[in-house]
Amino acid sequence: MFLFGSRKKKKQQVEQAEPVRRTEEEPIAEADPVPDDDLDFDLDLDLDLDLDLESEPDDEPDDEQKPDDEPDDEQKPDNEPDDDEEQDDGEELDESLVLGHIMPHYVLGLIGQSQQGKTTLAAAILQVMAYRKGPHGSTSRYDLDSLPEERERGVTIAGNIAEAVCDWRHYVLLDCPGDPFYVKNAIAMMPMMDVAVLVVSAREGIMEHTREHVLLARQMGVPYVVGFLNASPDADTEKLKGDVARLLEKNGYADMPIVVGDCRRAAEDPNECGGPIAELMAAIQEYLPDYDRPGDQPFLMGVHQVFAREDVTVVTGCVEQGALRPGSSVELTGLGSTQACTVQDIQIFHKSTDIANVADVIGVALQCPEPGLVQRGQVLADPGSAACCQTFRAQVRLLRAEDGGRRGGVKSGYRPMFYFRTAAVDGQLILDGDGADAYLMPGDQCKLTVKLAKPVYLEKEQTFPIRDGGRTVGFGQVLELLD
Repeated sequence: MFLFGSRKKKKQQVEQAEPVRRTEEEPIAEADPVPDDDLDFDLDLDLDLDLDLESEPDDEPDDEQKPDDEPDDEQKPDNEPDDDEEQDDGEELDESLVLGHIMPHYVLGLIGQSQQGKTTLAAAILQVMAYRKGPHGSTSRYDLDSLPEERERGVTIAGNIAEAVCDWRHYVLLDCPGDPFYVKNAIAMMPMMDVAVLVVSAREGIMEHTREHVLLARQMGVPYVVGFLNASPDADTEKLKGDVARLLEKNGYADMPIVVGDCRRAAEDPNECGGPIAELMAAIQEYLPDYDRPGDQPFLMGVHQVFAREDVTVVTGCVEQGALRPGSSVELTGLGSTQACTVQDIQIFHKSTDIANVADVIGVALQCPEPGLVQRGQVLADPGSAACCQTFRAQVRLLRAEDGGRRGGVKSGYRPMFYFRTAAVDGQLILDGDGADAYLMPGDQCKLTVKLAKPVYLEKEQTFPIRDGGRTVGFGQVLELLD
């Protein structure tokens, strides 16, 4: 058995409050998603929203049902809880209370170059976690890659989402695509992360898109990045560990732990080969602090995916601030559209919940007057709390060619793509000055004006990447909102 922490008190609290096991509800028939030919929008959360909000009878019988003629004051066996610890008849312990309130809740992402072991590492983490809780199943990379194109090509396209419980922490696991054609899906998932694991194959080493993913993680606000070298036990990885440490330090992730292990062997035999996974999760537990997530702020969530389900619209995303309850009035805004909506249901991993808190990855069933206008990149917020902006002042830096950027400079009027939360929108760089002054060379940075094609929700000091031609060419920071 692998231990991931020494906080026994929290662990005992969770074990005492764990009579409810996560079980899948019977799936309902899925309606076709909103038409879109781009696979980038097809991240499968395996939503199973039951929109009948009336309470249903519990199919499971109570653990102990007394006959009517049996006295209530009958003495209980020693292994039964006391009366003050029992729940009321007919009540079931809310699973979100166990996993989201008692246990600290975090979002863990896996980033890095394609074909270096991210999905296999995700499978290994799930296998080791399952082994610790009992007989493990058959989780594999093909259980995670759900799209037919992903299984056929052996690459992650849309990304995968799973959950894992590690002693006294509950994790939502995000497996990001590493293929350069689908990097915008990885960018959309990065704002959700509390911590990311940079996966590097010892055989391939640091590749071009390994560097790009670390840069994108910094610009999208991922606070911590740890390293995992996917290598066989007899491989010499000391030089590569030094290279990965320098790459992380260059992007603002100094003194982060780097773990070496064979994730494929760990996934196949979590008992004998799961030690490196245990070490990885212990390192994350040590370096990731216990966040104080205030819930008194206005609700805000970036829309990651959109699905059409019968007479409702389902949006998915990660709660950024505040809290959300069924029946709440909310506002969908951004990308040129604003409409008032009503929350009909909220689900977290197949389970309806009466509240969604910060860092919860959720699916929300909305009653919208114009469902055709709902799209990825908008934000779901309390009414009137998220004003969008189309023009702003920013500090922008272009990357040099050796860092993956452009070889030549750009003039005023240059139109790349900008990424804010889950939104990808084209815009225009308007440089100050005329003639030779209105020219920005690779490696230079300056203050300028950005005019977007569509308004999005922005905040001061928010950082963002700039991409053009399938590569990251620069990054910037919002200084002032102009409209």
